Amino acid sequence: LVHAEGTAWMKRLTQSGEPHPNRLRRLVYGLSASPETRLSLRGPLQALAIADIKARRLAADVVTEAAGKADLPLLTALLADEDALIRELALQNRARGAPEADTARWTELLGDPDKNVRAGVLKQLAILKSINAIAAVQQYLNTEQDTDLLIYAIRFLRATEDEQAVSALLDQVDR
Repeated sequence: LVHAEGTAWMKRLTQSGEPHPNRLRRLVYGLSASPETRLSLRGPLQALAIADIKARRLAADVVTEAAGKADLPLLTALLADEDALIRELALQNRARGAPEADTARWTELLGDPDKNVRAGVLKQLAILKSINAIAAVQQYLNTEQDTDLLIYAIRFLRATEDEQAVSALLDQVDR
């Protein structure tokens, strides 16, 4: 079923005359969305793939706000968008829809070039108090220079109340 649906989408997209990156985004976002979202938010989903960044941001706001648990793949796909604001919207709403989602994906986002995305990840990790993220945050602390983000990382470590986190905090005292 997924293969057939993907093939049908690809056929429509290759015949649409859209530039290649837009077609690819449209395909990824369309296949990642739940069937309900594809039906109810057809226009905003299509707008996520166009070149106009203002329209894409508005569409991302609408789509991420309406996204439910079935749309976690869509929110994850939006986390890879080249626009930082779209990634931030997806991050906020992914946290709302599935706060306990895999820690590995959250920690991957610590490498995001946008400061606001990294701050959102650190805040979410502090809420989750996941000891599985301690090593990644400890490594992140060694490379981050922004004082505000260091504070968020330290708050996460304090929230976990784990021995490894205490050790990471003590390492920061020497820094």
